[in-house]
Order: sequence, then structure tokens, then C-alpha cells
Amino acid sequence: MDNSSTSGNPFIKKSFKGPLLLKDLQAFNDNGFLIKNDIIDNKLLFEFKQEFNEYQKDNNHTNNSNNNNNTQYNCHFKSLYEIRQNQNFYESYIQLLGSTYSDSYTNYSNTLSLINSGKPTTIKNVSFLEYPNFIHNFSPIELFMYLGNSTIKSNSGENNDKTINLDCNPFNLFKNEKISKEGLVYSNIECWKPIRSFISLKDNQGIWILPGFHKKSVQFIQDKYLENRKKLIKNLSLNGSGESNGYNVSNYYKNDKELLSMLEYIPLNKGDIVYFDWRIPKSYDQSLLEFIDTSFLPNVLINQQYIQIEKDNYKNGIITLNNTNNNNNTKNTTNNINNEGFLSKFLSNFKNNNDSAKDNYQNLENNKIKEFNNENFVSPKLSILGEKLLNFKKWETN
Repeated sequence: MDNSSTSGNPFIKKSFKGPLLLKDLQAFNDNGFLIKNDIIDNKLLFEFKQEFNEYQKDNNHTNNSNNNNNTQYNCHFKSLYEIRQNQNFYESYIQLLGSTYSDSYTNYSNTLSLINSGKPTTIKNVSFLEYPNFIHNFSPIELFMYLGNSTIKSNSGENNDKTINLDCNPFNLFKNEKISKEGLVYSNIECWKPIRSFISLKDNQGIWILPGFHKKSVQFIQDKYLENRKKLIKNLSLNGSGESNGYNVSNYYKNDKELLSMLEYIPLNKGDIVYFDWRIPKSYDQSLLEFIDTSFLPNVLINQQYIQIEKDNYKNGIITLNNTNNNNNTKNTTNNINNEGFLSKFLSNFKNNNDSAKDNYQNLENNKIKEFNNENFVSPKLSILGEKLLNFKKWETN
């Protein structure tokens, strides 16, 4: 569907052909999230569930009342790649990114210099901008595939309390940070996905979202918790105390009563795709049991580096598994991989064209990751679009 007209929609900088209507783009701009049900054919979702269930059966995984199975797979199922390279799905991201982040770059360092100079300036905190982008402008047509996790889990029956979740660090959007006795410790973000999505695989599940708060959440949290954060940094540094792995900054706001009271329950049905801004406050409801977490990434440096890892995973059948059931005996998987430290080093070496980056990555493969189906693995077929999304073919630039 060609939605090229921008009349009455001044927020849309450029328009692109795709499945979303102008009212959809306006709704995303206003609410920070969008739900669409006519993007992915339900036949593909059915095929995925078949592949998923067969994989669980082959690896002695079952969903039953005696097994609190909370399993997240990043597997190389044929149906998953059909979904990830779906033309409609891809074009919906072109439309969303094209109307939001693609040309909103702000020179962060220069802006901070102006702010810190003490000279009068009307420049507000760049974190509070409508669509903060400190990396670079990009073409919304040139995207990469974010593999994400596919999740099917049994209902534990527990009434889990709601907590506030953001896909960004509101104190420093483009860095991860923890507070420890050494002070504030930064690490690189894995990749930049300013818009994220997941696909609901069943009816009668849902998510809690705070509509329209995506452009307010960063300032709200900073105004409310920044001074406490500074005090904690100082106290931990002076006393040499604190959690061994550091104090996660999300601990400040995850139980914020004001934010929790404003959450709205959004029901989901099979085939619904939920797109949401990385700053939107949300909480995953206990009913949310079956979904595919997959998105598209802008073609910028950090994602160019990240896609090399996903590309290698695809070629070699490397998978990850995150399973909270301690009694699982799944074969050919890796449990709870945490490669944040490795990735920071890898990206730094990659940027500097350091040969040790390849060696570091190979060490990670040898020590922590096993192959899917071993020597029998055959990578799922990619379309021409899929080859570009996984960086096997370069995007053609005008």
C-alpha cells in the first residue's frame, strides 16, 4: 500500500511505501507503540510453532504442569527467517524509522560542550529530544535483522508483581551502566534498536504499557532519581560497598508507584505485532507466554559491528538459550550467555581494525557456544532482502 501523502501530518519528515497507514504512523508518534495484525501471515506463525515444538521434543523439553518452563530460544528455524525477511514486516520498519529516528541526529558532544560552557543557550538536554539519536542519520531503507528470542513457556501460576521496564538506560541512552564501589561503570550497548517489536503467537495474552510517555520517561526518571543516583555513586565509592556485580540503575524506577499506576493493559491476539519505542515504560504481564521478539536495526556503526556476530551465528548454526528451569537437559544450546564484557572488547577492537577481535570472537565460540544440530545443520535459505538484512550483500547507496 502506498501511503505517500503527508498532508496534515507535519511530524512525518519523509514518507515511504509500506503496509502502515498515515494514521498508524501518527498513532505511533503519539502513543509510543502500535499494534498491527495484518503484517505476518498466520500460516508462518503456525509453521514456527510446529518447528519449535519439534525442537523441544527432540531436546527433551516439554511444557507440563510439573515443569516451570521459561525458555527463550534464538534458533535458526526456517519459519523464523521467513518472518524476519518478510517484505511487509521490513517495510513497516522503513515507515516507522523514516518518520522518527532516521534523520534526528544530534551532535551529542558538541551539544554537551555548549551546555557545559555556561554560556546562555536554548539547547535542552539532548536526552529529552523528541527522537534522540546521538549516532548518525541513516537511511531507513538500509536495515539489519535483529534475531531476538522466540519464547514459549508454561504458566507458572504465580502472580508476578508488575515492574517498570525500559529498553534503554534513561540516565545515559547510549551506554549501559552499573554503580559499584569503583563508581559508575559504563559498558557499550549491544546494539541500537530505537524501535523494537514482538509478535504474539496466541490469543488472550497481553502487556502493560504507558501510552504517550515515550517522550517524557527519560526526563521523568532523571528529574526524580538523578540526585539519588549521584549520592549512591558517592556513598559506594567512599564506603567500598555495594553489590558484587554492581547496582543496576533500573532498580531506581522499576517499582515507581506513579509510573505503575499509569500503566494500561493492552490485550493481544495471535498475529498481533507490537511495535514500541525503546523509551516507553512497560511491564510484561504473566499472561504473555508465547511470542517472537524480532526487530530491524538501523545501518549505523554499532549495528554494523553487531550484525557480524549474528551473521556468523546464522552461518554456523550458533544458538543461545535462556532457561530458568535448572533441571533442563537441552542439547546443543548455551545457558544464560552474558557476553557484555566480551562484546565491548570486540566492538572496540573491531572499530580499530584490530586482528585480535577475530581471535576474541573465536575464543567465545570455542568456550561458550555449541552448534545447532552439529554437522547436519544447514542455514535457512535467505532471499535477496534477507542477504542484505544479514549483511551478506551490501545495501546499494545512491
